Amino acid sequence: MLDLAELRNVATIPVGKKPNYVQYVETTNGPRLFVENFGENTVTVIDVLTLRTISTVTVGNGPFNASVAENGRTLISANARDNTVTFVDTSTLQVTATVSVGGTHDKSVGDMQRLNPRISPEGKWLWVGNQDASVFSIVNIPERRLQTLLPAGKGADIAFFPADGPAHGLALLTNRYDAFVTVAKLNGDEPPTPFERVPRIQTSALGSHFITFDEDYLRGYVSERPGRAFSVLDMKTLTELANVPVGPGPKTEPATTDPSQAGPDQAFYVWFESGRAYFHDEHASRSLAGGSHQGGCAGYPKGSSNRVPSGGVEAGAGGAAAGNSAVPVSLVGGAMLAAGAVVLARRRVRRQGS
Repeated sequence: MLDLAELRNVATIPVGKKPNYVQYVETTNGPRLFVENFGENTVTVIDVLTLRTISTVTVGNGPFNASVAENGRTLISANARDNTVTFVDTSTLQVTATVSVGGTHDKSVGDMQRLNPRISPEGKWLWVGNQDASVFSIVNIPERRLQTLLPAGKGADIAFFPADGPAHGLALLTNRYDAFVTVAKLNGDEPPTPFERVPRIQTSALGSHFITFDEDYLRGYVSERPGRAFSVLDMKTLTELANVPVGPGPKTEPATTDPSQAGPDQAFYVWFESGRAYFHDEHASRSLAGGSHQGGCAGYPKGSSNRVPSGGVEAGAGGAAAGNSAVPVSLVGGAMLAAGAVVLARRRVRRQGS
């Protein structure tokens, strides 16, 4: 644990092998951290108030990422090695269901599967970026079953849901090894469907990973990690407005066409400050100002479902799950994750009048 006022480490909490993601949950028994241990098929549960391990829950093979459903009552672990999601009751810490997310392995995207779960705004549908099969697996949360598979590009990655603006009611789906973003339509309690008017948004560089929206949801900034660039999308026309290269090497052949030759991931996140968009270059540890931006704000846009802290790093990005020797420090919801231990960053709160 880090005391941010005194800038010192006050506690270190051991977890499992190859921790890849941390999820903070306000449960009926108090605040807890759930740590996905990719290397041993478990989730470590930590009491935030006492900073002690409560339990270790066995889930599927290769827990990679997680989402919280049903008003905090359920943690859903996405297990990358067996293509399943595990439902865990956040109060009793019991596994309540395991659901296969289906799909057939696409050998062209390599051997490393990643499963990134997201829950659409109505709370009923779990969207799992099934990179192994290049589809989005849609799981019916109340019924604990696979509902359908939505076709996507190679390396289907993460679903994003604009909370406002002209693209409200749509889902933008990133594809790690294709040069387009897939577009789907939200249908409330009915299953989502492809968006027939604009089924995909073409991009100028290979791959798409994370999307950050501006304050008014008029533009989306897409990180193209293999392509070493960012695409700026017009949310009204669903077209690419510009492409911003970052990182070393050319953004042309072979980096934009051949995933196996794309080299190290580079483009990561975008944030807004003083009327400019800043692009985070992962491996170079630097940020590039991306030109003027109207309506931007420091940190992340208000009301955004993609709440990435300024300059923050996604949990597990390029880390142990991918076989790297060094596990990066990661920031998720105020919890930092590093090499086999959780370090909770707690801000000292001064009481009124003290």
